[in-house]
Amino acid sequence: TLRLGFATGSQASFNVSTGLTWTATPSASWITATPKSGTGSTSVTATAAANPGITNRLAYIEVSTTGGAINSDTVWINQVGNTETNTEKLCGKNFIISDFTVIQNGVTIITGLDTNIYPACQQDNIQRFETDGSLAFDEGATKCDPTDPQTEAGNWAFYDSETKLIFDPGPDADTLNIITNNGTVLTLGGSFIEMGDTIEFRQTYTAQ
Repeated sequence: TLRLGFATGSQASFNVSTGLTWTATPSASWITATPKSGTGSTSVTATAAANPGITNRLAYIEVSTTGGAINSDTVWINQVGNTETNTEKLCGKNFIISDFTVIQNGVTIITGLDTNIYPACQQDNIQRFETDGSLAFDEGATKCDPTDPQTEAGNWAFYDSETKLIFDPGPDADTLNIITNNGTVLTLGGSFIEMGDTIEFRQTYTAQ
């Protein structure tokens, strides 16, 4: 059994010893095998996506050989659960916007980084949360307004049993619901009523 960490990209390798042609087939979508096939003996690397839960999860890679009798062997994968605190998942990473979704009365009307909402000069902006409650906002490689400062300091805090995030990278403080915070992906959201319509929005950031 191979034991992998909870983070995206956790890896472990095993050896295929054969003189035949073989294929390596994972049993779950969160695990990949590299290479997926070959001829003769080699090393295969199992790579996992992030485990979003706190409990371990199991999968396997079945290695099947051909070129004679069909034989197979099973390599089990045990990926540990994510036991980081919410603060550890959030802090010490550079988060960049990767998706923006708007839902009107239950119907998705915007998804992806629409340049009318997030122009290219905003898509490389970086937000970095630190364990002391400080927040750094960086304009990234490009600026929409060349006169804007490169960096801006603010503060952040959890609220409502760590289900909400309060932060003030600028003059106005925002309080948003935490939808996902798994150490790799941070999705924040909120809702409001406009002209009788219920509008929900979700901002997804990915750690670099």
